[in-house]
Amino acid sequence: MKIVIAGIGKVGYTLAANLAEEGHDVTCIDTGEGPTSRVNEELDVLGIQGNCVNLSVLESAGTGDADVFVAVSRQDEVNMLACLFAKRLGARHTVARIRDPEYAEGFDRFSKELDIDLIINPEHDTAAQITRLLRFPNALDIDTFHGGQVELVGFRVLQNDFPVGLSLMEIQKRMGSLRVLFCAIERNGQTLIPNGTTIIEAGDKVYISGKMLSINAFFKALGRYTPKIKSVMVVGGSKTAVYLTQLLQRLNMSVKVFEQNRSRCVELCTLLPKAMILHGDGTEHEVLSTENLDRTDAFVALTGDDEANLIVSLYAKQMGVSKVVAKINRQNYYNVIAMLNIDSFINPKQVTVTTVLKYIRSLQASHSNSMLALYRIADGSAEAVEFSVDADTKHLDQPLKDIGRHLKKGVLILSIQRDGEIIIPEGNTCLRVGDDITVVANAMRIKNLNDIFVN
Repeated sequence: MKIVIAGIGKVGYTLAANLAEEGHDVTCIDTGEGPTSRVNEELDVLGIQGNCVNLSVLESAGTGDADVFVAVSRQDEVNMLACLFAKRLGARHTVARIRDPEYAEGFDRFSKELDIDLIINPEHDTAAQITRLLRFPNALDIDTFHGGQVELVGFRVLQNDFPVGLSLMEIQKRMGSLRVLFCAIERNGQTLIPNGTTIIEAGDKVYISGKMLSINAFFKALGRYTPKIKSVMVVGGSKTAVYLTQLLQRLNMSVKVFEQNRSRCVELCTLLPKAMILHGDGTEHEVLSTENLDRTDAFVALTGDDEANLIVSLYAKQMGVSKVVAKINRQNYYNVIAMLNIDSFINPKQVTVTTVLKYIRSLQASHSNSMLALYRIADGSAEAVEFSVDADTKHLDQPLKDIGRHLKKGVLILSIQRDGEIIIPEGNTCLRVGDDITVVANAMRIKNLNDIFVN
């Protein structure tokens, strides 16, 4: 597909790199000479220096022939206008990043009036992801499928956990009727899709999937019961903090927000009248101690400084906070974070990139076997994808135990939604027309459900 990206910041660059890797014809536009030179030198894409709301620049980038035009510049208004111009020039689909909370309530109208096919709000999406993590404190990562009926949860295996030293077949026997599927394992920097003979080791980061009640029962079996979170401290009064506080308050959690800038504190008091807004440096230990950090249930670091977020999160964990989440923008910190005692971290850039990739892949797929959802797990080295099943799907009505040899290596079927019911698959389970199916795949990019089969 021909794709034009307006804006080569962190998101634009990462998106261009991913799309080029998947074989798309990518052109990038940016006003800066540095960003355009960087993509020209480092990526297999074309970088054009210019203003993305200048019609001649858009035309020189081939926007009129683009399958998808993606506007991720720093300014919401520029993104909206660029998408409008791109559609007028002939771009088939447009995607705009719109971040300001003031625009959030008008997304449907913007989409209709400006003919924008997809609007992304990374701050809101990041806040929603953090909210899910706080609702499920045992999880390092969490995603949901089939309308929230199935959860995909990542957690770290401890030395005394009962699965250590056992194969997945032995673990399943021990769990009896409890249906939880082990679907991916991060170990020593590698990600593997396990089978029945895979043995769990202490220190593994394991991803399991299942119904919410089954996941809860599994963690109880591990002895990891965590009381419901009632109080949250948030450091940094960003847009993400505003969205997060609003979401948490709907769940009846009390929220304290620390912000260094006094004028921003005044704004936050207006935006979040039911929250406690504190003027001060939330990365200072003395400030946090004064506000009883050791008595709070959860701590979220949302400053614009990755290092500050890491350090203050480590301090919060040291003070006994049961759930700590840090916002991290730099991907090269991931290996360091894995060695630290921080429960969860989230990368807003990756949230946006994943959303755009899912949209583009859904456009590539035929109307049959259409993609319903896409999530990157294990730091992006594996993907969980939800598809619909129709008459064009291969190996219909055949037991999974018989079609296993037809599955590509590194593919696992996680769950099936049929007539509103959730099925955690077993050997005798069959795929049927009308099913929604979720699969996890390692080191491949699935665009169509039939891509999971060798033949």
